Amino acid sequence: MSYVGQKYFLTIVAWGMIEIASLITHESLSRATFRLQNDILQKIIRHSITWKEYRVILNFSFMEMEESGSDTLSAQLASDVTLVTQCSVNNLHHIIESLQRWSGPMSIAVFAPGDHISHAVMGSFFIKRCFPERNISFQIVYPVDNLPKFKAESLRIWHNYYYSDKRTIHCKHLLVTLQGLKGKNYALGDIPYPHNTLRNVAKKAVKTRYMFLLDVDIMPSRKVREIFLNHLYNMKSRKDATNTTVPQNVVFVTPAFEIEESVSIPTTKQELAWLYKNGMIRAFHAETCPMCHKPTRYEDWLGVSDTEVTAFEVEWSQSWEPFYISHVNVPEHDERFKQYGYDRISQVCELYVSGHSFVLLANAFVVHKGLKSREKFHSKKNEENRKNWILYTKLFKPDLKLKYLNSTRECVETSKREGKSRVNFNPHMKRSAKVIFKEKPADRDL
Repeated sequence: MSYVGQKYFLTIVAWGMIEIASLITHESLSRATFRLQNDILQKIIRHSITWKEYRVILNFSFMEMEESGSDTLSAQLASDVTLVTQCSVNNLHHIIESLQRWSGPMSIAVFAPGDHISHAVMGSFFIKRCFPERNISFQIVYPVDNLPKFKAESLRIWHNYYYSDKRTIHCKHLLVTLQGLKGKNYALGDIPYPHNTLRNVAKKAVKTRYMFLLDVDIMPSRKVREIFLNHLYNMKSRKDATNTTVPQNVVFVTPAFEIEESVSIPTTKQELAWLYKNGMIRAFHAETCPMCHKPTRYEDWLGVSDTEVTAFEVEWSQSWEPFYISHVNVPEHDERFKQYGYDRISQVCELYVSGHSFVLLANAFVVHKGLKSREKFHSKKNEENRKNWILYTKLFKPDLKLKYLNSTRECVETSKREGKSRVNFNPHMKRSAKVIFKEKPADRDL
């Protein structure tokens, strides 16, 4: 055989060996992903329950993990506060940052229609696995008419993680993996995003007496939990032995801000005040929905010393949708509201009608990374907002009157917004108001 012939022969042999190895690898991977798919299905079939038009798995655990039944632990947990939130699979990565800023229990409801199920199941599993010391509860939710489906490429993403015992390696890359998951919340074709169902499901799994209701991309300031629990302890200490119950009809509001992408989220109120003064942070939805957070009275709040625990009581106002800490016995969210608009406004309205009062925490706040603008909203936002405004005015509020017959309060809309998203490009708050922190904090690198 000539040299050229030998070279050609060896090339064919080498190519054949590569193909055989590839087939073996593919076959092995196919078997592994099939086992993974089967494991997920078994968990779903065994543990899911019906929740109206959805199936729900409460306290989802991909591995059988032993939970402590200690009475001491239960008592400590009961007096704590749980961060309650919800998301679609493409927003699971926000949980990692929340865990770095929140030290207490968390309850997260994940919406997983169709082929999103594998990302929801495996993403939640590895978050818990990479943070084993944290008290995290995941709830998986999917529509009964959009049952779990599996795509090989989705399962392959998690294959190496699942069959590896090197936790330090896959935990190192978990955030990047979660950030790469594809999915949308408002644009899932004919599947409406059920914010309020998810919020109620997450609340259902709460084992503490209090909860902190947030959206998944809203980050709490550090030490919020500690500040609130110390406040509760001091309130109880001031009461006599026959009356040790903290009022359940008070919700504690945390002022909400939005910050430029290039700026780090402040860790203290002093840092926040400096950023605010220099135009790098502003009220949440300042341009897209000024009334949604205006009742918070940002300038007055900034003028309260950060050594105080509570700032002042604020009155309910139309379109207000604050983030807050409350007793778990607050009214649930109306699950008729889906997609964009009035999902939180309606629940805050019911809080008001049912007799709750709103008190601002003086040294706690929440921040959204990135400035909200009309251009960033999805294409059908105004249509969805209009639809939910009709639901809010024509059905929700009349139902509320029947539910609270003895209430003297009513959610009265004084504007003519009629479900349209009003955009205001003027500053949301007056710059002339006094802010107690005028100098840039020395310990902050901006």
